[in-house]
Amino acid sequence: MSSHETGSTLAQYSTRWWARGIGKVLIATTLSVLLVYLPLRAFSQRYRLLYDSVEGVNCLPYSLFLIDLRDREVHRGDYAAFFTTQLEPFYRLEPEVIRELADGRDQRVVVDQRGVMIDGVFRGVAVIKEVAGVPGDHVVVNEKGVQVNGAHRGVLLHAAEGGKLWALGRRAPDFLRDERVPPGHFWMMGTHERSYDSRYWGYITDEQIVGRAIPLW
Repeated sequence: MSSHETGSTLAQYSTRWWARGIGKVLIATTLSVLLVYLPLRAFSQRYRLLYDSVEGVNCLPYSLFLIDLRDREVHRGDYAAFFTTQLEPFYRLEPEVIRELADGRDQRVVVDQRGVMIDGVFRGVAVIKEVAGVPGDHVVVNEKGVQVNGAHRGVLLHAAEGGKLWALGRRAPDFLRDERVPPGHFWMMGTHERSYDSRYWGYITDEQIVGRAIPLW
């Protein structure tokens, strides 16, 4: 075989080797997109991680939750993430914090411990509580405590302390009730006695629910 033929054979072999190498890279890249990027993208569109630390104490047995944005149909006993402006004057966000929450985010729904942004609009403080009462449930709040369908769920602890009630411009009798949970509303409570929840600020609506909260830790 002449040197010319040998050089031509080597060139063809090198071209095939290079082509096979490029093909392997393309296959590996495609597999990476299919196996890693697409699932991560789908996960990020549906779920949010939220560390809940309202009041500086754990109002629930867990602190870290996975929020399922596509599951807003919650039931009694579920944990649910929701947004609210009813927690003022105790838990309020300054305008610069709201701007920081929105800056640099292209997600339709942004949820973290500072608040909730939906389509770039600040909706309120982000909170996680247990769904203690659903539409039709019987809620009683009196001097003996809080009952849902006859089951004791806590007391009006802050009524004894006074501070939070007075800061709200309200008195203990303002919180007493004996009624059914209205349609489209939920009675939310924490498991800690010091939880600031529906016994003080009332119901939330189904429109406020961001998603079911799955406890992780």
